[in-house]
Amino acid sequence: MKYIILAFAMALAIFFLSCSKTNVEPAADFTGDSEFQFQTLKAEHDTISLSGQTEITAEATGKNLQYFWSATQGVITGNGKTVVYYVCHTLTDKITCMVKDSRGKSLTKNIYVTVTWP
Repeated sequence: MKYIILAFAMALAIFFLSCSKTNVEPAADFTGDSEFQFQTLKAEHDTISLSGQTEITAEATGKNLQYFWSATQGVITGNGKTVVYYVCHTLTDKITCMVKDSRGKSLTKNIYVTVTWP
């Protein structure tokens, strides 16, 4: 019984440690307009199942835009204006996108994704 509890505790530790905050390196977008605006931040699905994923897209205008992504939990893959967010074990997660233009101005938006348990 002691070994079962130890194995279970180790499995939980590995599970929780494998899902850490991730920051994605910026990607430049050289096709923008001169007026800098961050219009929308949208998730393909605002509710996903445990171990699920959703695509997140930022819509912004300006010159030489860079996108910086972060999440309180889970993993973000990709860069640029569209990324994929993979959830690990949270109930609601905040995903943040900061957009910077060529003059160094920045705008930030947050979106929340809710996780459903099976």
